[in-house]
Amino acid sequence: MKNDAVRSDDTIKGAKRKTESKAKGATKQAKKAKGKDPNAPKRPASGFLIFMETFRKTYKEANPESKGVAAAAKAGGEKWKQMSEEEKAPYNKDAGARKATYEQALTKYRNGDSSKDDGGEVSEAAAEDEEVFALSW
Repeated sequence: MKNDAVRSDDTIKGAKRKTESKAKGATKQAKKAKGKDPNAPKRPASGFLIFMETFRKTYKEANPESKGVAAAAKAGGEKWKQMSEEEKAPYNKDAGARKATYEQALTKYRNGDSSKDDGGEVSEAAAEDEEVFALSW
């Protein structure tokens, strides 16, 4: 009889754990479904990514037989590591300029968003898009 009482306590504890994990999963799905605002400005590229934009073009010209993206990325990474700070400076300077324009666009975006204050209402079309997006996952 005591064994039955212990078993029922274990099954109750197991049931609580399952419901707790289901509740955590539901909050994760809600966070994923929210997504990003498509009107928000995109983050700027780093110095390395700007270097890779130019490097890929020269790598493809020098190695036309290489079709894979991974080979160009690996070669670009190795070259970036071997470059001195003086060689990296133009790319980092361009990245700094892009970052400055991004920050201006971001502050403009945030000021424009905060001045609306529409009470969080969402248009019907946007709500449908969010539902379809959430259902597709």
